[in-house]
Amino acid sequence: MENQLDLKRGSAVKVYQKITEGKKERIVAFQGKIIKSRGQGDNKMLTVRQFVDGVDVDRLFPVNSPAIVKLENIEIKKKKTRKKASRKTVKVSKKSIAAKK
Repeated sequence: MENQLDLKRGSAVKVYQKITEGKKERIVAFQGKIIKSRGQGDNKMLTVRQFVDGVDVDRLFPVNSPAIVKLENIEIKKKKTRKKASRKTVKVSKKSIAAKK
């Protein structure tokens, strides 16, 4: 599943997880941004953060778990480019400071 998706930090994802309660099963969606990914291959883990009612909720998901039904990208983080700020260099002399007083 992980090979199909571009799972990078900052990407918005929706994780569908199967939950078993007694004999009943249901699928719960958890939508948020990836804040951390660790491990490689079968041991890959994602930390997803969701903002709910003024509180941040973090959950850890093992990517290759049988409980994870589907993982979908909602938004892929684009690489930001920096623009050079134009800086003006101003030379201040003692005479100009004295003239302002």
